[in-house]
Amino acid sequence: MSRTRPVLASVLNGVLVGSLLVATPTVVGAAPSGSGHVFPASVPGIDWAPCGAGLEEFECGSLKVPVSYRSPDGPTRLLSVIRRPADLPDDRIGTLVVNPGGPGTSGVSFLPLGSQLLFPALTARFDLVSFDPRGVGKSGPIRCRSDADEDRALAREQGRPVPAALPRLREEARRYAHACVRSGTLARDASTVTAARDIDTLRKALGESRINYLGFSYGTLLGATYASLFPRSLDRVVLDGGLDPQLTTRTPLLRAIQQAGGFEHGLRRFTSWCRTTPSSCEFADGHRAYVRLLDRLRTSPVVAATGDVERPVTEATLMRATQAALYTRQGWPFLGRMLAQTRAGDGTLAQQAADAFTGRGAGGVFSSSKDAITVVNALDRAYPRTVSRFRQLGGRAHREAPIFGRAHLYQALSAAALRSRLTPGSPWADYRYRGRGKPILVIGTTHDVATPYAGSVALTRQLGRARLLTMIGDGHTALGRGSACIDEAVTAYLTRGVVPAVRTRCRQSVATAPGATRSLPPLPPLPGVVGPPESAVRPPGFITPPSNTTPQRSGPPVIGAGAP
Repeated sequence: MSRTRPVLASVLNGVLVGSLLVATPTVVGAAPSGSGHVFPASVPGIDWAPCGAGLEEFECGSLKVPVSYRSPDGPTRLLSVIRRPADLPDDRIGTLVVNPGGPGTSGVSFLPLGSQLLFPALTARFDLVSFDPRGVGKSGPIRCRSDADEDRALAREQGRPVPAALPRLREEARRYAHACVRSGTLARDASTVTAARDIDTLRKALGESRINYLGFSYGTLLGATYASLFPRSLDRVVLDGGLDPQLTTRTPLLRAIQQAGGFEHGLRRFTSWCRTTPSSCEFADGHRAYVRLLDRLRTSPVVAATGDVERPVTEATLMRATQAALYTRQGWPFLGRMLAQTRAGDGTLAQQAADAFTGRGAGGVFSSSKDAITVVNALDRAYPRTVSRFRQLGGRAHREAPIFGRAHLYQALSAAALRSRLTPGSPWADYRYRGRGKPILVIGTTHDVATPYAGSVALTRQLGRARLLTMIGDGHTALGRGSACIDEAVTAYLTRGVVPAVRTRCRQSVATAPGATRSLPPLPPLPGVVGPPESAVRPPGFITPPSNTTPQRSGPPVIGAGAP
């Protein structure tokens, strides 16, 4: 599907998790004050080795971490890591640790494409490093059920569930949680706080006194957690697509409704764009036409004529495919073609995009992303122990997001059921940054579908020593998404320590040449989206749009204005 796929295949085949040796240990001190746990008396270094064909610029290795930081010198496990050394070692600034989000997204698979497509300006003077967190990718993937069982669960899924379905969904969630516990792959200490401690172990293994950090989507929550626990270990930090830490961890059902509202808003912006630019969109009949298509698919699914005819495209399939396409503003022309094709009776494109969204790869093999997300969320978030709160919030979810509201809310049933069977092992961080380096740079996109702009505003406020940079635009996250203004501001901050002025705003600029992105699901690296590494590629013909270059400082952004 794309000439970049062999690169990622090489990543997966080249990570030598089980066979790499560890180097001479690096002696470290006690954990910083307030971190709550101690670290091993010594942290082994990383023995780097070539990642394999097609990845000549990258090195792969293993990081040894304690199974539990409560027993720092007890049993250990290995995490898969990857590094791209700086192109200009004599001008090297330091290490930049990158997290693509999720939770559940493989950093080892993301870094080769991310460094090429999202942040190429950072490769000259930083060693770029990423890793697969516990339960992800090559670091002991969590698998709660078989591929066949996952297919059957998706086939049963109701796109817009009604309240009467809640007892059935609760029972399915209980069975899923039971399968996770019985699977033998459950990482019981895979919380975000533990991942933050793993990052500090990584820092010590790299021999760095301080690191820099770039986190997307969920990676902003991980970055905020790390910044609050280890403020003296950080230099410069960029958090793109901010999550509201308090909302996400303390009231996760309200966070689910907020995200549903983001997708609802993004869909309406797409259908409005289609009506006003019919030359670039093949589904120009508006929002009501989309709802009618969902209504039709609820009772009369369509087949994927050139795909898997055994898996018809249902209402739920189309909703998953729609969300996948909304992750990038450049994906709107493809979304228009996909909807037009589905309405005409062929679900091929919808099936492709939905599979990318759920992590279903070639041969019906699923990635472990969905299971990892559920486990991490179960450990991190204070889900209610009974179903009554889901029932109470169902009406609000439907009012705020008539299409996606209840679906997003009820999807949290699985994590809630699993949380009741686990003992959350780590307390929350306070998400306050007390470091002495530059203020943390938080980037928010005004019409972000997955992490609505309000989350970035709240994250900036809760961190304290932070500066908000705004992109007026669509999709999910901002870096590498069609604004040279954003890209240049991030590069200046990380390489020269230049903090953008207060209330700096940048506009997204997207090329919309007819047919430019209509042939394949528009899925370049998507921070935070569920999907196999093979799905996170830039399709042939994907246009890198021209952008404005001058930051605008005329006042705070207004939701609902700006990009088309």
